Amino acid sequence: METVSAGTMECRLCLGPAPAESAVSIFQSDLHPERLEQNIRTYCQIQVRRGDGLPDAVCLPCKTDLESLIAFRKACLRSHETSQLKLDDGLKIKTEEFLLER
Repeated sequence: METVSAGTMECRLCLGPAPAESAVSIFQSDLHPERLEQNIRTYCQIQVRRGDGLPDAVCLPCKTDLESLIAFRKACLRSHETSQLKLDDGLKIKTEEFLLER
């Protein structure tokens, strides 16, 4: 997509202006080549394809929001797993107590 103004790109997620020097490429990363692209697909349920005519970058606030969403989801899943383990342990104890009473 065209740049918004000189030195500014449009963010793929919020469509707001993203300074070119701080915009983050969706499709290229030195450390994790497809991670941002995959995270947008997985957590935002948005299909992104290189060359689809839409912006190829995101602004830093959107990247930060996506990272926060991912961290929040992981924390929720960990808490859920812990809750399930506690529930399972509680049921085991009650079952053992019931069997001992008999």
